[in-house]
Amino acid sequence: MNKKNLVISQGAPLIVEQEKSLTEYGTIVLKDGGYIEIRRPCEFTIERLERTARTGKEENKWCSDIIITGPEGERGFGGSDGGDGGDAPEVTLHIGNLVNNVKILNIGGTGGDGGRGKSGEDGEAGRNGGAGGDGFIGGRGGNGGSGYPGKDGGNGGTGGNGGDAGAVKVYYHTDNGSTIQALAECGKAGKGGSEGKKGYGGAGGAGGRGGIGADQKMAESGLPGKSGENGQDGQPGKDGVPGGRGTIEVFKDDIPADCQETVCRERTSGKQKKRGFRVLDLSQKEDYQHVMQKYGGEERMKEKYPRLYHSVRAAAEEDRKKQQNTMGKEQEDVENVYVLPMTIRPVPAGNSLTASGGPVRAISCKAGFQRLTDEVVAVRFTGELKNVTQGISLYHFDKLVTDEALASFPEKEMKKAIKDISTWQTQEIEASSEVTEIYRSGYHKVKQSKTLTYMVLGEEDMIHGLNVELPKGRGNDIIKVTYARGGGDISYENASVGEDNKVRVYLPMKGYIDFSEACRPIAYEMDEGVEIPNIKLLYNNYGVAEYNYSRKEIAGFFKNSTVKGEEHRVYFDFGPGDSREGKAKYTKDDWKTSIDFKHYDNEEHYATVKLICPFIYKCEVTVKISEESSYTYETDVTGSIQSVSSLPESGDQYYISVDSSEVYIPQIYMLWGCFAAGTLIKMADGTRKPVECISVGDEVAGKDEMPHRVTRLVKGEEKKLFVLETEDGKKLRLTKGHPVETWKDGPVHVQELKCGDILPLADGGCTEVRFIYPEDYNGVVYNLETEEDGIMLDAAGLWAGDFMMQNKTASLKKKQEPIPEETLQIIEELRQAVEDGK
Repeated sequence: MNKKNLVISQGAPLIVEQEKSLTEYGTIVLKDGGYIEIRRPCEFTIERLERTARTGKEENKWCSDIIITGPEGERGFGGSDGGDGGDAPEVTLHIGNLVNNVKILNIGGTGGDGGRGKSGEDGEAGRNGGAGGDGFIGGRGGNGGSGYPGKDGGNGGTGGNGGDAGAVKVYYHTDNGSTIQALAECGKAGKGGSEGKKGYGGAGGAGGRGGIGADQKMAESGLPGKSGENGQDGQPGKDGVPGGRGTIEVFKDDIPADCQETVCRERTSGKQKKRGFRVLDLSQKEDYQHVMQKYGGEERMKEKYPRLYHSVRAAAEEDRKKQQNTMGKEQEDVENVYVLPMTIRPVPAGNSLTASGGPVRAISCKAGFQRLTDEVVAVRFTGELKNVTQGISLYHFDKLVTDEALASFPEKEMKKAIKDISTWQTQEIEASSEVTEIYRSGYHKVKQSKTLTYMVLGEEDMIHGLNVELPKGRGNDIIKVTYARGGGDISYENASVGEDNKVRVYLPMKGYIDFSEACRPIAYEMDEGVEIPNIKLLYNNYGVAEYNYSRKEIAGFFKNSTVKGEEHRVYFDFGPGDSREGKAKYTKDDWKTSIDFKHYDNEEHYATVKLICPFIYKCEVTVKISEESSYTYETDVTGSIQSVSSLPESGDQYYISVDSSEVYIPQIYMLWGCFAAGTLIKMADGTRKPVECISVGDEVAGKDEMPHRVTRLVKGEEKKLFVLETEDGKKLRLTKGHPVETWKDGPVHVQELKCGDILPLADGGCTEVRFIYPEDYNGVVYNLETEEDGIMLDAAGLWAGDFMMQNKTASLKKKQEPIPEETLQIIEELRQAVEDGK
């Protein structure tokens, strides 16, 4: 069979729609913007494909060379709805020899525009009044009749939905290095039809002529009739919905090729698709290819970033083994980086973002992450903000964070203001982010977070304010939670630490949310297709504790206010009290989970804790279109409570937010650790007192030789203590995490001291550790706080920390092993990839 050779121009493209078009082609030359359009499922073969160079004037309507698409929806007429665009077909394309670079587009059919509403008919004119009769006295003319009312204009038709993109595979060979740029796009939505214009009322009839009397004078004429009422303009039709995403896979000589893939938003059909947070499984083809494409394709990654490539391959193999090992069992994945979903909000009125021509639309976005283990040594953080309504990318960032910046980055959130979204129209905005983690061992993990679609309303936030009543500290101080310790300004006291180093987590949350006037709260989001991040306590660099309740139980802790004047307020209460009415099984501040400090913190009973409490609430939003009309829809509104070590911006305050979906609270300290009863503490006057006899207001001596006023006493029970004995006969009994000053390394936890370590003496000179050992105690232990933020006390002649100094030093870690050279090289290639992408 002879193969068909063709030269195709823009004016005469090759449309593959009929069976007869499915012949095998020899050489096809695309000239002056010529293109191939495939509209049916098929396997299509071209032996040789060439494309002549073209200028912008010769670009075709698709801006592509081969297009796989569905039929366009028919346009509506007379207010009828536009037809849906057809789905793109499944196509397999074979190109024997690709001579020039080409673009291949996989796109669903465009939805038809809705028809313009019919214009209302004008009203008929009123009848004229009758003439008055002639006579001795002429009669008055009759009044004209009123005009008939005009008819209302018809509503515009709804635009057709865009078609779904199909599944396309392309296999090709090239002798000269030519490449394929592949794009998969959703079918565009049809636009709603414009409104039909109103009909005008008919004119009133003329008044009748007056009659003529005997004196030949004409009587008064009748009054003209009133004009009829004008009709109303029709309503414009709604736009259709974009089609769903498709796939396009390109293989060069049967190997996944270097190409670019772009996808649009999934069809939502009025409901949100599943979004939220997930960890990519690199043993799955789609996730693996996603990562490869991020670096320009597998071949390019292998050539340009070989160590990074092998890191991804090793992670894929590790994920494959995990899948095999967890078949039939629930997989437990320890979280090492917590992704904070990107949030967006309108820029408040009065912000400096302005335009010379007047006010502009502006929004800001921010996102961040929390590192939860020192084993993560580098993080690549990327994100995008998209205007879904207009199908354009508003903002993209790509940042590599390493070294010390990993600890501080979570509170240096990405921020960007976007101006001129549109001219005062409601827009759908989508925010997404992705985190790539590199571990000390070189292990590679990728996580994604995609927010819900938001509707931006003018300059108004959907949440006007958040107020947190619990947890709360004193003023703006840290929130202090103790275990087996009491007294002073402690915020929350809990039971003792168990012998297995596990403690039950108790922490209340209570407050209320005020939604905007345009936003009526309905209920906590229960749709399982909408993922809500878990409520968490982040133990910095150590681990995570989650609030261990079902979505249904959590939803029950949110209540819409029934008080008059509070129609837009929702209360939440995770505070003390039964979690089930009539069945007091748990209190709501009981997280039903325990923290194993042996696992998280090298057996040191201390943690700096950050709370992240996100929520998603379903709301009804009303957008005012004009003085006479409005548009109402349902959407999900998100908000969160977050702990921070300092307020991100001037003007922010703890526990209360205004026109923001985030409210900040101080960090939470979980504290314990003390001296045994009888430990002699040196006072400012030179005398010594047993620690249990010291009172608030007393002054103790510090290492700086200055007096320090005691502001709080701390005490609790402990079963075991560590005993420290020195060569000169001094003896201290302390909890194992208590810091003691050493000559060489500064404050060191007593349990980490070794025989022979040198300790400075409070009165000068030094001594050596003779013995260090644990012993049973089963008694009360004591400590104190002063006006200073942690000092060293003279305890029995040795320097030991007060309560705050103890807990400041408790998080000191043993020196980390250096990062292996191979991992440093992976990080350097990752850094280069970020630079190459700019």
